[in-house]
Amino acid sequence: MKIVLRVAVLVFVVFAAMSYFGYLQPAQIPWQKWVADLKTVTADIVPKNESSEAKNTVKVSKWTDENGVVHYENRPVDGAKTIEVDPDNNILPSAPVAKLPEAESKPKTMNEEMEELRQAKQRQMEAIINR
Repeated sequence: MKIVLRVAVLVFVVFAAMSYFGYLQPAQIPWQKWVADLKTVTADIVPKNESSEAKNTVKVSKWTDENGVVHYENRPVDGAKTIEVDPDNNILPSAPVAKLPEAESKPKTMNEEMEELRQAKQRQMEAIINR
């Protein structure tokens, strides 16, 4: 029980301190500045990985067998088309846009729609009666 109380008091003190820092600098939350400072300090210490900046492309061979099945291989194949693929690029082409029918010049009101339904119902009733 004492541990729970101590943890609760510690959380309250930390929350109160963060609220006070937020009161002093309302435009910036303190830990955002701390994280930004930490990134600049570690950027000087940790060397940059030069290979990650290089263009990582994979050459893939695309070929079709005698049954018409398309195969992809990561090794060169005789008579195959070679494609370069960037594994870091995860962008799909956009889907084709479907053409929508042209809208009427003005939308129908509820009364106009109800009138059309009444007329359709009347035509249906006349068709049943005139059989």
